[in-house]
Amino acid sequence: MASRTVPLLTIPLALLAQQSPPFEPDFQYHHGSIAVPKAHAAEPVSAYSFQRGLEYLENAALVWVRQAQCVSCHTAGTYLFVRSQMTGQAGPPSREVRDFFASTLDRYDQQKPEWFTGFRPQQVVYTAAGLAEYDAHVRKKLSPETVRAIRTMLSVQTEAGDWTNDTCWPPLESSRFHGATIAARAIAVAPGWKAAASGDLRARVDRLHAYLRSGAAQHDYDRVSLLWTAAVEPSLMTASEKSAMLGLIRGKQRADGGWSMRAFAISKQWGDGKRAARIDSEPDASDPVSDGHMTGLALVVLQAHGVPASDPGVKRGLDWLMRNQRESGRWWTKSLNTDKWNFITYSGSAYPMLALARYGRMSL
Repeated sequence: MASRTVPLLTIPLALLAQQSPPFEPDFQYHHGSIAVPKAHAAEPVSAYSFQRGLEYLENAALVWVRQAQCVSCHTAGTYLFVRSQMTGQAGPPSREVRDFFASTLDRYDQQKPEWFTGFRPQQVVYTAAGLAEYDAHVRKKLSPETVRAIRTMLSVQTEAGDWTNDTCWPPLESSRFHGATIAARAIAVAPGWKAAASGDLRARVDRLHAYLRSGAAQHDYDRVSLLWTAAVEPSLMTASEKSAMLGLIRGKQRADGGWSMRAFAISKQWGDGKRAARIDSEPDASDPVSDGHMTGLALVVLQAHGVPASDPGVKRGLDWLMRNQRESGRWWTKSLNTDKWNFITYSGSAYPMLALARYGRMSL
């Protein structure tokens, strides 16, 4: 069963605040006439369709902001951050989602400092990143909301230069280093913001950059995220470091053309290590299969650093994506955390869509 598209609606926050996300066992996302079936490895592969993938991204993000009412890294946060970067190929992202991001700034301003614990600082980071990407690719100029979001983001930065993060949901909501790479990208892409920053704001940016250069990455997945950000903030890595990481990504490509997220960290490095037994017990633990999340991310990073579509490794990776889209429009990625919802399939579809758009593979 494929996802179904509905018109974009503007729903008052007061109404949304009364709702809670009624997650249902047969659906990954379900609200009104939007019905996205549960994600599972056995979902049939279907003929490649860029439009079907786009519908999955739009529908899932709309359900999340209308029900869950948060800028979650794994769904809404990924949507505005990634989907804005596809504007040139697929048109602008949902204005409803963008306006929801802007509305969260009032919520953040109303909180006391102790509220910004656990994964909440990462939500603030993704809020700023989504708004900054929207400005960079849709508005083409800096908005007051993005200025405000970056200021809020920097106000909850730690003395070390990063942001606190729970160890709850690897890979996006567990690594302080990953969150810092997203924050640095937000600052780099927000039109004109960094050039105008001074005083305490400039000092906080410098602290962030020093942290990212310090070698604090937990694993190769963190380093891939840093390499992506270094495409827009080149000072974060030396030329030799970039070359080495590009080589590492190439070296981890599998024989079928894809990449596996689980190959970019040992099991005890994900989150607080409590998932190690689960990950190590998987039948393919010694040779994890390719997945949409890492295949898409690897190709996005290669493209960002100038590796052309004619490159043999890129061609094999793109072919893997075009062979492995599922009926719902998404790509399969097995969760590192729980088999209940597999929300990682959202970024595991957003990254492939961005890679296919950037490499011009929007049709067969």
